[in-house]
Amino acid sequence: AAWRLGKFDLWGFEPDANVTGHDFIDQAAEHMLAHYQHVYTLCAETSEGKRPAGIAFFYQPELRAPHLLMACMLWFPWATSRNKLEAMVHLMNALRKDYIILEYGMPGEQKFWDHVCRYGVMRRVGTMHDFYEGPAAVYQTRKRR
Repeated sequence: AAWRLGKFDLWGFEPDANVTGHDFIDQAAEHMLAHYQHVYTLCAETSEGKRPAGIAFFYQPELRAPHLLMACMLWFPWATSRNKLEAMVHLMNALRKDYIILEYGMPGEQKFWDHVCRYGVMRRVGTMHDFYEGPAAVYQTRKRR
């Protein structure tokens, strides 16, 4: 649905010009498998029931590495701010059982990630300079006890 709305903006992914629905899915899946080690669809409760809210993409530096780096997040146009927050808190809570997640918050995203931290699943661990146009806030999941 996001693709039909012209809102499937995934970095580095350029499907064929006249692609159809099924071919688009195949091309998108091929792109994801070639560039990311972990891909998760985030779902959220809506008035229409549970719906996909976005897709999270992660790099795993080594096969058995205990940490994942969040590469990017693609939110669907119908996802509300609350959907995004709830879905991200749920994902981080689930992943922190097995991994340490690192997120480099782009300038302008710090309020969102600070809000995620208020749920106890992540914490801010520093600032990365010269990463984006401005400094990036660095976040890490908290170990699950």
